[in-house]
Formats: sequence, C-alpha cells, structure tokens
Amino acid sequence: MAASVDSEAYITLFMHACKYPSRTVNGLLLGSVSGGGVSVQKTLPLFHTPLGLAPMLEAALMLVRLCTPAVVY
Repeated sequence: MAASVDSEAYITLFMHACKYPSRTVNGLLLGSVSGGGVSVQKTLPLFHTPLGLAPMLEAALMLVRLCTPAVVY
C-alpha cells in the first residue's frame, strides 16, 4: 500500500514535533484512501501527553468532527 503526505501536512507534523521534542505528540492524520493507497492532506496535533486521558480525547474528537464536516468518519 502506497502512502503520500501533502507537504503542508508534513510540515505541520514535523514542526509540531520539533517544538515539543521531549514530549509525545498525539494527533490525527486526515486524508483519503483510494486504489490501494493512502493520501494524507491535513494533520491535527491534539495532545502533548500520553493518550490515557479518554475524556479529553473524546472531547477533542467531537471538536474535530464539528470543525471538519466534509470528512467521512
């Protein structure tokens, strides 16, 4: 399976990781799947802590759904 990442999405991901080098960066990759390949068009950094915080993760995912209505979940 081939994967491609949009340059702006990659820069967002890379720069956010550089800004917080000693912390875990958790987030979402938004894109599409077509013909055996994955295309990432946008990245959304969410947390700088381990994902053991289920209520915060649920709240963040609800906000993402509200802010990205064109994305199919």
